[in-house]
Amino acid sequence: MDNNYNSDPGNNYNGQNNNGEQSGYSDAQSGYSNAQNGYNNPYNAPDFYSNVNNNQFINDTNKGKATASMVLGICSLIAWCLPILGIPCSIVGLTLGLKSKDSSNRGMAIAGIVMSSIGLGLSLINSIAGVILRLR
Repeated sequence: MDNNYNSDPGNNYNGQNNNGEQSGYSDAQSGYSNAQNGYNNPYNAPDFYSNVNNNQFINDTNKGKATASMVLGICSLIAWCLPILGIPCSIVGLTLGLKSKDSSNRGMAIAGIVMSSIGLGLSLINSIAGVILRLR
């Protein structure tokens, strides 16, 4: 073979083709070694997946839950006057906030947890006060 490409799988991968001639590409010139890739890579192909952080993709699925938790926390602070709206809104906001604590929007999740907890407390106090006042 008289080409400069190391395309023969039976090659010894040291930069020579089958005729013993030096090809245009060698291991030293390619910049990629088998030791750098961490596995046997006979063609010295670059490993595009070695630098991917898998945790960032797992945590990004909870971004919407953190946002929804914060929005429901704000709504629960407004809706505590009507316990029939405030209690469910607070419980859902608190649940979503607790599920999304480990997301990349951790601050929004914690804000949703705090506001939903305050809204739940105010809603419960309002509903208990309404029952006590009604029984008198």
